[in-house]
Amino acid sequence: MRVLKTLLASLATGYILVFYSEFVFYGQLSSPEQSPSSSVDLVLLGLIYSLLGYLLLAIVRRFGVRSLWALFLAGAAYGWLLEGVVVTSVYAEFPWQVPFTGLAWHAPLDVVVGWAWAQAALRRRSPLPSLGLSAGLGLFWGTWVLTWWYETGVPIPQADFSLFTLTATLVLVVAYWTLGRLSLGSWQPARSAVWAWGLFLLGWFGLTVLPVYPWAPLVLVPLLGVTFLTLRRNRQLETSPDLLLTLAERRPRLLNLASLLLVPLLASTVYASFLLLGRSIPVNMLVYILSSLLGIGLFAAAVLAILTLRKTPARGSPGEG
Repeated sequence: MRVLKTLLASLATGYILVFYSEFVFYGQLSSPEQSPSSSVDLVLLGLIYSLLGYLLLAIVRRFGVRSLWALFLAGAAYGWLLEGVVVTSVYAEFPWQVPFTGLAWHAPLDVVVGWAWAQAALRRRSPLPSLGLSAGLGLFWGTWVLTWWYETGVPIPQADFSLFTLTATLVLVVAYWTLGRLSLGSWQPARSAVWAWGLFLLGWFGLTVLPVYPWAPLVLVPLLGVTFLTLRRNRQLETSPDLLLTLAERRPRLLNLASLLLVPLLASTVYASFLLLGRSIPVNMLVYILSSLLGIGLFAAAVLAILTLRKTPARGSPGEG
């Protein structure tokens, strides 16, 4: 039963990360510069993100992640493992790609908003938080996807984008519902599994990254070192229950889950509006600059906040009301 719970939790978390990392980013199954994803590609994508999902859950539990600062650092660790180990984007245009997308997209959007805040909103008695989150995500998605039209000169067909956003969001609803039913309050990652996955990523790094960028450890080791050392201090000083425990206190409400359907509705409407106008805008440059600066600032603030943290009485569960 424990193995099944771990597997389902990893798959559900992995899909949430895929949704925000890949599907929201590209607005389709793959990058416009790549050939269409095959079923094998999608399976591999799911396995990789499920592995990272397991490691994210392990980080939250191991380091007592509860506060926004600790959560952002957990997201930074996930982002740099993805962009600096699984793929090589951190080094491709060094140093500009160090904050984007690890700090600028993955940490704030995938982890803080997509994994944590969305789950908390879906558990609230009032549907307003989940409606607000869904509206914001839909408006952002429909605008951000203009990036690829601007860069390639070819827009994603409206019908394709609408069908994709609806399908991807419906699976997202299932993923959130699954995590809510699993109740991970007492779940513990297996030490052997964490070591196995860590060694796998280390081997992957050695086989795929080092031959192309032999100087990559000079970048990745300090980034992950600062992140995990700060998270270690958080574990020593944090006195409140971690997010896995607090989220397990309630299950997502069906009405709140249904409100997620506002995401594809608004995303498709916004995108259709630009198609009717017949022009795109360079939204990618604006997002890149602002989110990179914000990501760097949040990372520095998170490290400083935790390094100066003092033990405080345990707080109540977030999202109560």
